[in-house]
Amino acid sequence: MLSPEELINPACKTCGGTDLTMKQTKHLQFQLQDLQGDVAMRLETKRGERRDNVVSTALDKWIKDDLKPRDYTRDVKCGISVPLAGYEDKTIYVWFEAPLGYISITQRYLNQERKKDKEKGQGK
Repeated sequence: MLSPEELINPACKTCGGTDLTMKQTKHLQFQLQDLQGDVAMRLETKRGERRDNVVSTALDKWIKDDLKPRDYTRDVKCGISVPLAGYEDKTIYVWFEAPLGYISITQRYLNQERKKDKEKGQGK
């Protein structure tokens, strides 16, 4: 992942402008470095079960260079608002929110199916 400062010849996709303005902002982050040892150990246990290039890339490129904190909020108007004081102008990054949505919708579906089964006398 590149930070904005690392972009070479940045330009706006919409207007083509090249004036880059850096602004101070604060975000909520996953402290991935706190999971470094657990992630490395888990990856090592998957050798032989997962493709070699997947395990090697994760270990050699991410773990070896240390995991870094990862923002999960964004400064955009569309999306799910962050329900915390001081973060009213932030939204939750879609790649953080979407997997939670998949889990939530699956749970909701399963609960509905269980309810239907119970009503039919098939559930426990």
